[in-house]
Amino acid sequence: MANQQSPVSSSESLVLPEIEGAPVRQPPKTPDGAQRYRLVADDIRMIFARTSYPAIRRLQWECDGESLVLEGALSSYYLKQLVRSAVFKIAGIRSVVDRIEVCQATR
Repeated sequence: MANQQSPVSSSESLVLPEIEGAPVRQPPKTPDGAQRYRLVADDIRMIFARTSYPAIRRLQWECDGESLVLEGALSSYYLKQLVRSAVFKIAGIRSVVDRIEVCQATR
């Protein structure tokens, strides 16, 4: 019988090319609060800067090193899910408060 490749796991199938460069950095063993905040904030800034979607770059966010609050408006649930998927990959983020509204863009 020929060797069959195992199916792609669900996490592998969710690779988002628009935010593929999202860092997955392990925090230092014993970071202090300020150091943890800087690492997490840098990763968040990088994710928002690398996206090709201007609406995502306009989102507001606040972080205390472990908790992230996202605010703003996006035109689709797809964009909202892109953001959520990317920020949950950041080492150190323990909770995300999602205040992103999905609304129809006015022309």
